Amino acid sequence: MIKYAFIPGTHPALSLAELRALVDFHPLALSKSFFVVETDKPIEVVKLQDRLGGTIKIVEIRETSRPENIGPIFELNHLLSTYFAQSERKIIFGVSLYGDISRKLFSQMRRLGFETKKNLAESEYPSRFLFDQSGVLSSAAVIKNNILQLGAEIIIIVHDNVCYVGSTVSIQDIDEYSRRDYGRPVRNARSGMLPPKLAQMMINLSGAPLDATLLDPFCGSGTILQEAMRMGYEKLIGADIDGGAVAATIKNLSWFSPKNNVRVIHVSIQKLEKAIEHNAVDVIVTETYLGPPLGRFADPNRLNRIFLELRNLYHESLDTIARILTSRGTAVVAFPLFQMKNVSAALNLDRIISNSPCEVVEIIQQADAQQLSIQNTHGLEYSRPDQRVGRYIVKLRRKS
Repeated sequence: MIKYAFIPGTHPALSLAELRALVDFHPLALSKSFFVVETDKPIEVVKLQDRLGGTIKIVEIRETSRPENIGPIFELNHLLSTYFAQSERKIIFGVSLYGDISRKLFSQMRRLGFETKKNLAESEYPSRFLFDQSGVLSSAAVIKNNILQLGAEIIIIVHDNVCYVGSTVSIQDIDEYSRRDYGRPVRNARSGMLPPKLAQMMINLSGAPLDATLLDPFCGSGTILQEAMRMGYEKLIGADIDGGAVAATIKNLSWFSPKNNVRVIHVSIQKLEKAIEHNAVDVIVTETYLGPPLGRFADPNRLNRIFLELRNLYHESLDTIARILTSRGTAVVAFPLFQMKNVSAALNLDRIISNSPCEVVEIIQQADAQQLSIQNTHGLEYSRPDQRVGRYIVKLRRKS
């Protein structure tokens, strides 16, 4: 068995659900800051990292220890033979700590890092040691300093008095995400912008094979279609009631891949069946219309008006989704999650869905949800503290 650790982003439940959809593994230690797992065969980490939207770092676990016995791992010859990518120029290395890190272990890791730097200098290896007072090196720090190419980011994860020790083998390319998001010709902040990372996660959560026909009926500026195209999906359809959104999608997709063959339709969800046959779509991945832009936190009266407007739209949308999906088709849908000061407020989706031809599919396994202290396995939240409207993501299928 081969051990790996996955370091999730800001929404660990979504990250874990996404990982489950792509990788067959046995969990060893799960928390909101790391997933330590075992697999039967090696993972193509660079390829997997490129596919995952919710994982910041992938770590190969090389050994385990007790916290009090970790010192020998930092013996110079062991580090040189097991961890460091040796460069003719300079060895650059860092340490990141996750889990139940005591103050004593934190100080010990910092001290051992600087002792290693001194030992390298005495052995005529020029080196640089990076350690952040938070205990964790950021992705930007690892990338900027070429740590994976010139040395190693040593990862220490402590869980139930066991130290999992390894090194980062791949890291999320933050510059590439920025290019795909902010580099596009058309962005509309007012209508809401789905982050490429979330689009990736939603596509992965669908579990759709690459030969599936994928539809986004609220395509907006085309983020989901762009990310699906990048993953290798070729049968893609986008639709939107807004002609400006359709034009933006076509322009953005042409920027991303000039020779793409994505079909983009100017049509409402209510009339989509005139353009797409029944049972013709394998998977739907979409962010629905989230309601009007909010300049401030919504008050209850305004929310009630917005909810009334959206409720009818979602009833009609789910009816259409059920008719155009194949019998085994699935839909991953982001609905709005409104903020009322310090409280989240959402439509009664259970009622809307129960009265539709669709049913909810468990989006995260119950055992995983328990490990992450998540109560609801039928929907997961995605939001930032400063957002007026976040997302509530569910997975649906047509009722049999």
